[in-house]
Order: sequence, then structure tokens, then C-alpha cells
Amino acid sequence: MAELTVGDLVVDYGPVRALRGVSMRVPSGSIVAVLGANGAGKSTLLRAVSGTLRFHRGRVARGEIALDGTRIDELAAAAVVRRGVTQVPEGRRVFARMTVEENLRAGGLGTPRRAAARARERVHELFPVLAERARQRAGLLSGGEQQMLAIGRALMAEPSVLLLDEPTLGLAPQMAARIAGTIKAINAAGTSVLLVEQNVAMALALASHAYVLEVGSVALEGPAATLADSDEVRRRYLGVSDESPGLEARAGLSRWSA
Repeated sequence: MAELTVGDLVVDYGPVRALRGVSMRVPSGSIVAVLGANGAGKSTLLRAVSGTLRFHRGRVARGEIALDGTRIDELAAAAVVRRGVTQVPEGRRVFARMTVEENLRAGGLGTPRRAAARARERVHELFPVLAERARQRAGLLSGGEQQMLAIGRALMAEPSVLLLDEPTLGLAPQMAARIAGTIKAINAAGTSVLLVEQNVAMALALASHAYVLEVGSVALEGPAATLADSDEVRRRYLGVSDESPGLEARAGLSRWSA
């Protein structure tokens, strides 16, 4: 387990300011959700943490990112992974022409052999289908199976902090529920999770704390249960009107907290 902290983070894409002084904390062993509309800066935040921002032509203009008090914001992406932070990108982005097993091996590059074997066993326990289809090309998997592979690939480095960018995007409700359960299991096994997710009901049910980004700034933050009962959050993200008693929102949450 490890604690991730972000302090006064400012990120630019050329002349465009994508993050405007964002600060947040992912306590050791917790799940923290980041919510917001498209373009709010959620993916930019994860890219800054994982060290992949420069591949998207962005740069950290100000601020600090630290893991257990040690700064990682000036490290290359590979070094961030070695420190214990891995990211599952939006859209899965598996290596389509490589087999399932080759994708997992890619995620474990640089991991000692015994640790990689231990991680592979854990991935197969979480996602038995990946063991069954080890020799199949990743591009032939279903969308849900590709998401399993993307998560499994990230787990091959045995991260202490897992960054998840829209893990249920485009998935059927049953598969989304399965992924939600897997996130809970990963966290219960000792991995801190920073979850970016547009399925607000799921995110707030899984997380202990949440942040809402708007135009690159933190507009709201607090315990996930508190935000789930917030009129503003329910109106903007859960489709519940001011006149509603909020039962629809709580019913939506109950599916994920089982």
C-alpha cells in the first residue's frame, strides 16, 4: 500500500491550461474517485501522475506529485512504474496483434521473474478467461475481455497504486458490474486506487472519497457517501431533480455496493 498526493498541480497543453492548481490525496489502501464532465481534466490528471503526459504533448507547469512523501513528478513513465504506480488507460489500448500472454509479459517488463510469476497467478485468479485465452490475439477479445487484459497488464508490475481511466466505458451493465467487483478485490488485496469514471453511481459506491473536477479545477470534494447525497452532484451527474427525494440515486448505487 502507498499514499499518493497531488499538490497545486498545473498542467498545460501548449497555450491551453488543462489543470489549474489541483490538489488531492489518495490515502494508503483507499479508493478515491475523480468525477467530472468530458474535458474537465480527469485523464490529464492521471497522465501527469503516471508520467505519460509528455507523450500527449502536455507539461507540468507547477505543482508536486508524491508517493509516500517522495516526489515522482519529475520521473519518466518507466521509473514511475518501478516506484509502484501503474495506469490502465481509457479505451483499454491493448496490443491487438500480440497474444494475451504477450500483453501480460509486456506489463511485467522489468519485474523480477518470481514477482512476475506471482503477479500472473494473481491476474489469472482475477480473470480466469485470460488464462484460457493466453495464446489468442488480444484484438480478438471482446471489449470486456480487453478491459480485463488491460487491468491485468497493469497488475503485472505489482503496483501499490493503480490508476484507472474509465474502466467501464462502453461495457454492458453486467460486465461493468464485474469490473467494479474486481476493482474492490484489487483494493482489498492492498492496492490503492485512483479511479476516473463517468459512471458516477458506481464510482461513489466503490470510493471512500471523491473529487469533482470542473474546467481543470476541484469544484467539490468530500466523502463519497456525502457527495452521493449532494443535491448538486445528484442533479448534475445522477440525473435526479431537485424535487426528487433521491431514491433513484440510492437505488443506482445499491447495485455496485453489493
